[in-house]
Amino acid sequence: MTKFKRWCVTAALALVSVIGLAGCGFPGLSGSSSDTVRIASQNTTEQQIMAYMLQDMIEHDSNLHTTIINNLGSGTVSFNALKNNQADISSIRFVGTDLTTIMGKKADRNQKRAEKTVREGFKKDYHMTYFPSYGFADTYVFMVTQQTAKKYG
Repeated sequence: MTKFKRWCVTAALALVSVIGLAGCGFPGLSGSSSDTVRIASQNTTEQQIMAYMLQDMIEHDSNLHTTIINNLGSGTVSFNALKNNQADISSIRFVGTDLTTIMGKKADRNQKRAEKTVREGFKKDYHMTYFPSYGFADTYVFMVTQQTAKKYG
């Protein structure tokens, strides 16, 4: 095959690939109608369950449709989907993660103060409403063997 023919074949394959991929997108990130709520969900079980619960509640209690954007890898990814208007609501946000990762502040062990800082910061800096907690207690836990627990109390 001559150099020119090889170039033509390569160019044609590239053009077909670009045209084919132009219609592709991530599930839920494509344009949606004004009556569709796009729910961002990370890739954890609790995120997935809450996304489907929100979907059911929204569709049951309103005339709105929903779509779930599943398996977003982190709080930062789901935050950016909200910030870039690719999602309308996040299934779960974590105050500590948003405080330290999104807002770049130091961790605060005072739960009420941390929630207030995040709620006010999201409203002021990102024009987002941070809803009250579902009531989950996301705390850190260390597990050790019974022998180690007895040894160190």
